[in-house]
Amino acid sequence: MDNHISSRALLHRRDVIKNNPRFSEAILEHYTINDAIYKKQPLFYKTMLQEARFNIILAMCCFIFGNQAESVSEIKELCSRYKIASPNSVIAIITILRTTGRIRTWRCEEDRRKTRVAPTEKGLNELKRYMS
Repeated sequence: MDNHISSRALLHRRDVIKNNPRFSEAILEHYTINDAIYKKQPLFYKTMLQEARFNIILAMCCFIFGNQAESVSEIKELCSRYKIASPNSVIAIITILRTTGRIRTWRCEEDRRKTRVAPTEKGLNELKRYMS
């Protein structure tokens, strides 16, 4: 399967979005909503929204909510396979998210070597606010 998207198609899509008459309004609305969220915990967002870390978090959300991964080892394997991040980078992000109360981790009952991951209520609420 070919995952290649032509640069011409991307540029065309960019132009369609930019030429939308409400594009500037959407940018301003996005800024206003996110500015309020960022001001509540500026250091956390400054750290997490760096491109590489943000990509890891997006991938983790896709893997967990898409039921592709349930454990830290599965997330690390998928991030490595798709060249999203190294296993050490994944562990660092998981540690930050766990420490700040956005995810919880626990040992799997069937296989104690595996560490399961799930979002907390705080993590889900914050994700909903960020995505809406």
